[in-house]
Formats: sequence, structure tokens, C-alpha cells
Amino acid sequence: MLLRVLFSRANPLHLAAGVVGSSVGLILLLLAIQLNGDSRVLLSQRADFLAPEYIVINKPVSFGGKNGFSPEEIEAIRHDAPVDAVVPFGVARFAVQFELKTISFMNKQLTTMAFLESLPDAYLDFADENWRFSAEEAEEGNPVVPLAIPRHFLTLFNFGFAASQGIPAMSEETVKFMRLDLKVGAPTSMRTFPAKIAGISDRLNTILVPDSFLSWANDHFGYDTMADKDATRLLLVAPDPSSPKITEYLEEHGYEAASDKVKNSRLTLLLRIAFAVLATVAGVIIALAFLVFVLAFQQLITRSREELRTLLAIGYSLRYLTGYYFGLLLAMLISILALAFPAVSVVKHRIYAAMIGYGFEHFPAGLSWNLALVGVGLGAGLLLLNTIMVRASLHRFVRGG
Repeated sequence: MLLRVLFSRANPLHLAAGVVGSSVGLILLLLAIQLNGDSRVLLSQRADFLAPEYIVINKPVSFGGKNGFSPEEIEAIRHDAPVDAVVPFGVARFAVQFELKTISFMNKQLTTMAFLESLPDAYLDFADENWRFSAEEAEEGNPVVPLAIPRHFLTLFNFGFAASQGIPAMSEETVKFMRLDLKVGAPTSMRTFPAKIAGISDRLNTILVPDSFLSWANDHFGYDTMADKDATRLLLVAPDPSSPKITEYLEEHGYEAASDKVKNSRLTLLLRIAFAVLATVAGVIIALAFLVFVLAFQQLITRSREELRTLLAIGYSLRYLTGYYFGLLLAMLISILALAFPAVSVVKHRIYAAMIGYGFEHFPAGLSWNLALVGVGLGAGLLLLNTIMVRASLHRFVRGG
């Protein structure tokens, strides 16, 4: 009865426009917040070269220039770059040669010059109980030297070299059983160690040996005449390699990064700009819709002026009428939120279902708690604003005549 009296002169289109506009704007805003939060997780799954928290950097190669990082430069990177740690690669300062001995299923012996690098064990992405080297054993004999190679080296061998030379392809298990001779020293005088591949790395694009072996070998075979003994590559441990701040720092100092994650930083920046634009558009829509909402209620009270006076005359209090309008506003806002959250969930599910075909997997489940905070916060703000406006209008139109 009271609802029919108060809304007898209302324009339902105005209220409907406010409800629909608020719903659309809120859905777009919540969707922008949700996708912005999920984008980092999704992009981190596209790391084909390095794990999400690692970046390998080097200086650009220049003829006659210095390509190594001095201790001062390394310390400056530790202090100024947005990274958690800076780890120099150990470099072999001696000649390296590999010989693959004839195996029963091969008719050719492979010999190649090579290089060696090392990193502390904590930054390796494989584990093997044989990944160790004892200097004491090396003084007494020739212990086996464990090696680690990049996974794509094995891919190139199997589908490039082996296929073109008629050599059988090798699986990871086969490679680890294969024995190599590792020759180190000066080109005219080399010492031979038995070697085996103990690990295959998805993270590091180099041939690795234990830190202890490289340190020992450099002391025994390293060229004293090598002018530049500085590290030529650094491993950076970054909380977010796709952060534009890292890209800006590297470009400012002229460093090159061998990481798809850094390349993704520009994509991340574009996505954040797109989400910011979407959130701004959604905010404008919500603001206009809220304005329509407020004006619709103001118009409703203005048109119901005589009815409100009558209700007050027959015993209804001003507080009761204000509370009644408050209840109507609350019901509308709950309806808007009840529509917005499921709509965001459905749109998110459809977007991520379409992205599966592009290699993205393991999407963040459910909706972020931030959405609830934003939705409830906006609803409470609109409810408070309208309540104040309704109360002021009732005082002005009913008591003031």
C-alpha cells in the first residue's frame, strides 16, 4: 500500500536507467580489477626460457670494447636495480674441448671446442646427487666432472645435427648415461677428465659445471695473460621480471636481457593501461548511473510531495518514511551486486576458456576479495549519499512546504 502511494507518480524508466547503468558500470569496473590481478599470473606461465624470478643480462658486444661487469658495476646493480639478488656467472679462463667416444650405436666420434660456466647450486633448476666435485680427488686422479646443458641443446642435436648426419637421436635418459671426455688447459697441453651430463636445464642457456670445479680449474689452468677476468653475464633474481621498472633500468644502462619475461614487460604495461582505461570508463558509467539514481529519487520525492504530507498527517513519522526509502535503496543495491558478481564470474570464465587455445593454463580460481571490497564500498557510498539526499529532501519539501 505504502509503496503504491509513494511510487504512484514515479517514472519507472528513470529508476530502471539508474539500476541498469549502475549494474553495467559496476560489472566493467569489477572485471577490470579482476583481470588486472590475474594478468601477472597468466603472463608468468609464458616463461619458456627462464623461471619467473630469474633474468640473465649481459653488455652489448662491441669491437674492442669491454664486455665484462666490473665489481663496481655489479655492486651498483645490486643497490639500484629493482631486484633481490645479483649473481655473476663463473667463466672458464682456459681452453675446453669435448670428445664423445664411440658408442655401440654410433659410428662417428664427435669432438668440439666448447666453454664452461658455473653458478651457485641454489640457482640451478635441477637436482642430482652427482653434482659435486672434489679438489682433493682431482689432485690424486681424474674424478668424473658433472655437466648440465640447456634443454634446447638436446633438441637442436636431435632434430638438427643428428637428423642431418644420420646419427640416432638421444632421449634425456640416454644422454645422462653417455660418457664424455672433458679436456681442459692450454691448447698445447690439456688434461682429460671423464664427464657425464648430470642435469638438463630449462632455465639457463649455457654449459654448466659445479662452482668448485671451475674455481679449481681456473686456479690450475687459467690464462694469466687474460686481461678481462670480469663476469660477462649476471643472473638477476627479480620479484617481478615483467615489471616495466626493470626494463627501464636495463635500457637506461644499456644492458641486454636474455629473458622472455622482460620482453613481456611491455605487454604487461599495455595490459595495465588497457585495464586502467577500462576502469576509468567503468567509473564514468557508474558516476553517471549514480547521478541518474540520485536524481530519480529526488524527482520521486518531489512528485510525491502531497502524498508525503498526507502520510505525515495520518501518523507516519519522518524517520519511518526515511527508513522506508532506505530499505528500498538497500534492496536495489543488493540486487545490483547480486547481478554484478555472477556476471563478472561468467565473463571471466568465458575469456579464460577462449585463452586456453593460446597456451595459458591454471587460471586463478574464483573472484578476488578485492571485488567484494570495491562492490560493497561503492554500494555503501551510494546508499549513504542517497539516504542523506532523501532525508534532506523530506525535511525541505514536507516541513518547509
